[in-house]
Amino acid sequence: LEPSTSMIRVRVILLSLVLALSFSRTSAQTQKLLWYFNSVSNRVSTVADNSNNGRVGSVVVNSVAGAGVAAVTPGYDGGGKAVKFPNRCNNADPTCKHACIQSPDHASLNPGTAAFQFGAWIKCDKNTDLTSDHGSNLVQKGFADQAQWKLQIDNPNGYASCIIRDTTAALYKAQNVTFNVCNNVWNKVYCSRTSTSLQLIINSKVSGSVAVPASFNVNTAGSVVSVGAKNAKVDSDQYHGYMDNVAYLA
Repeated sequence: LEPSTSMIRVRVILLSLVLALSFSRTSAQTQKLLWYFNSVSNRVSTVADNSNNGRVGSVVVNSVAGAGVAAVTPGYDGGGKAVKFPNRCNNADPTCKHACIQSPDHASLNPGTAAFQFGAWIKCDKNTDLTSDHGSNLVQKGFADQAQWKLQIDNPNGYASCIIRDTTAALYKAQNVTFNVCNNVWNKVYCSRTSTSLQLIINSKVSGSVAVPASFNVNTAGSVVSVGAKNAKVDSDQYHGYMDNVAYLA
């Protein structure tokens, strides 16, 4: 039997809902930055902001020939596009290719004490994309000596973690040390700061949590958003895998 027009329409609607609900946002949260990557060219130079807030991304690379971010198909949902960061090499090697995607500082990306979420879909292989030489910074704003929010894979076993810091660099870290997110399939990995905790959420399940006081102030004003590495310099904690649907909600 062939499906009826109404059945097809229902399936399309359900698929649209699945693709739209990449994050489990609360009713009070809205997308402040959203990168689907579906309109990027190869090589990637700029990334449109699908939240319609103007948080456009720009690729930053080092001076090594061939450094860049590639557009690939399909994306995490079996359609569209995703991006691929440079292949693995030694973090401190000056001949290593480094690349990241950055978006300028904006007040809407500086959460302070408010609840917020951020993360991405990722696909990587711990045998080819990870190394004990360096961690893999996925999505971040700010650095280790200042206010910061960051999602990372900080070891060769593929264990993800979330970090938030205040302006004194005091930090809270939610991590998982059992599930390898670099298992060569797409995984949805994101961080959620609430009034009481910081949570690492993998494929819609809370996979790590730490209590955080409501007064903890993540004031990242002055820092850019950086995706795929903290910057494009030597010792950048370069991520080497695939990425899709980067988002920040608050």
